[in-house]
Amino acid sequence: VGRLDAMTSVNARALDYYDGQEIERLPAASLERRARILHAMGEDEKSLGDYDEAERLFAEAHRTTAQLLADEPDNPDRIFAHAQSEFWNAQIPWLLKDFPVARQAAGNYYDQALRLSELEPGTERAAREVSFALNSICGVEVQAKNNSERAVDWCRQFRDSAYANLKRRPDDPDFLQSAAVGDAWYADALVNVGRLDDSLQARVSQYEKLDRLVAADPRNFDHVELRARAMMSLMEAYIRVGDAGSARKFAERARQEYLRLVTYDPDNQLWRDMADRLERKDITDQMGKNDGVSE
Repeated sequence: VGRLDAMTSVNARALDYYDGQEIERLPAASLERRARILHAMGEDEKSLGDYDEAERLFAEAHRTTAQLLADEPDNPDRIFAHAQSEFWNAQIPWLLKDFPVARQAAGNYYDQALRLSELEPGTERAAREVSFALNSICGVEVQAKNNSERAVDWCRQFRDSAYANLKRRPDDPDFLQSAAVGDAWYADALVNVGRLDDSLQARVSQYEKLDRLVAADPRNFDHVELRARAMMSLMEAYIRVGDAGSARKFAERARQEYLRLVTYDPDNQLWRDMADRLERKDITDQMGKNDGVSE
């Protein structure tokens, strides 16, 4: 339902169930489930802005899945579980712009995904993990401002893999969302090398996919927030190419979307920050800061 207070309560109760037992005597499948709860709680703490607590939860999950994998290194389920820990291990360093650490964790995730693909070639699970790992590498390279065609290539690989997964199941919301993320990172990589018109087209493609997601499930607030972010990104893309009218249109739509989200969940600091940022956005001033662009 998109409310952090509800999810935090549910996750805490689930974790209490495991903590009431002797952890070292739990079977491997139960330990993996406990690690998934730690991942979920860490994700919630990240959204609430408590990065230290999120990192602690992710580290505990990583320690658990690493040991399970060491016990059964060729077990695809253990590889998959540890791959999730590697994914989450990259999140806080990535958010805090500690790119060397984030890059290492993303690379570890990719290695686990490739190993999973070797052990179960052609499975949907393996294909998804390889795609998600490419997403992590691409995202770190883009946000580290790697202004190179190599970063563009990582992002193109991710987008293409996400598109291939979506082609398998065109109506799957997870695959549709992943393809939209592929468009987004590819757009950012193209900006870094100065291909602004191509970047705008990728942003339009992203927005169209997210609009489909929200239309299919209007009460999924994760999808609503992703679409709001896409509106902001389209605003920025239109600023870059000199289209002030379209930039203003998407800025106002994004502002209204975030205000609605904040009304639904006032505890979400990220949503409040986004609404405030859009309230203070001056499109005309921003246009003047883009070299060679006039209103």
